[in-house]
Parts: sequence; C-alpha cells; structure tokens
Amino acid sequence: MLAKVLIICAALAAAQASAMGSIGYGMGKGMVAVPTIATVSSQKAVISHVAPAARVTVAAAPVAVVGNGMLGNGVMVGNGMLGNGVIAGNGMLGNGIIGGHGMLGNGVIVGNGMLGNGVIVGNGMLGNGVIASNGMLGNGVIASNGMLGNGVIAGNGILGNGVIVGNGMLGNGVIAGNGMLGSGIIGGHGIAVRPMAIGLGKAIL
Repeated sequence: MLAKVLIICAALAAAQASAMGSIGYGMGKGMVAVPTIATVSSQKAVISHVAPAARVTVAAAPVAVVGNGMLGNGVMVGNGMLGNGVIAGNGMLGNGIIGGHGMLGNGVIVGNGMLGNGVIVGNGMLGNGVIASNGMLGNGVIASNGMLGNGVIAGNGILGNGVIVGNGMLGNGVIAGNGMLGSGIIGGHGIAVRPMAIGLGKAIL
C-alpha cells in the first residue's frame, strides 16, 4: 500500500513539474512565448494581399556590349569584326585580304605576290620576267643581247657590224671604206678618182 502511495505521489509531482516547466525564464509560456509556426496557407494569404512590383523589362537578346554582344564575339572583338571575322586576325587585315597571306602579304601584292616574285619585282615584271635582268630591258628584247644589244641595233646588230656601221652598209660593205664611197665606184680608186677618159695622153681625132 505504501508503494502505491509513493507511485501516485511521484506521478502527481511529475505532472506538476511538467505544468510548471513552461513558466521559466525564456521557456514555454514565460518571458518568451512559444513561437507560432505559420502554415503555408497563411503565408499565401499574406502574400496575396501585397501588390506585386512592376517587372523589370529584360530583352530576350543578350546585352549588346560585352560577352557575345557588340564588344564581345559579336561585332568588334573576339571572333567579330575586329577579331578573326573581318579585319584583324584571319580577317581583312590578317590573312584574309590585306595582311599576312592576304593582298599585302604573300597573296597579291607584297612577298611572293604582285610586288614580290609574282608580277612586278623579283622574278616578275620588273625582275627576270619582262623588263629588267633577263627580261625586256635585259637580254630579252632591248638591252644586252636584245634589240639594243647584239640582236638588232647595237653590237653586231643593225647599228653594229650587220647593216649600217662597222662592216655593214656604212662600213666596208656598200658605202664607206672599200664600198661605194670608198675604193669601189666613187671614191678612192673608183670612177671619181681615175676616170675612164684618161688614157695614154693621146687625143682621139
């Protein structure tokens, strides 16, 4: 019987302790109240009463300044107009048209191009091709062994020993030297020097 009384007293003491435990410093319903957890429905109700702010207008296309925009890979830098696209790098000022292997590089004008060995300088038009060196102004047509050399005019040509000067027309061939104006017909031992009318000094009656 005593044991039952002790058990009942212990149960009552535990119940009183649990009832009084919430009235402590910062616990339960004392100085700090038990926090109330807001449910999802109550939060939605509060939010629905607040007027939403105006949405910031954002363009669908990227900003036309950096990244893949105008100053990025789009138009100017990177792979754009100032990059490998049109002007720099492999573009117009790179290997495309003007610089590098382009028009001002080895393609058309300088290097192996038009101003290089291709058309004008080097082995080109101004080199060995047409004009200078072995070309038109070299041994080809005009100078050296060409037209002004031994070919037609100078050297052994027309103005050399061929037709006019030297042993030519103006030399010993026809006119000068032993030619027509020399000892052949007119001058020297020719008609103008020893005419046929002069014989043994006898006059023909």
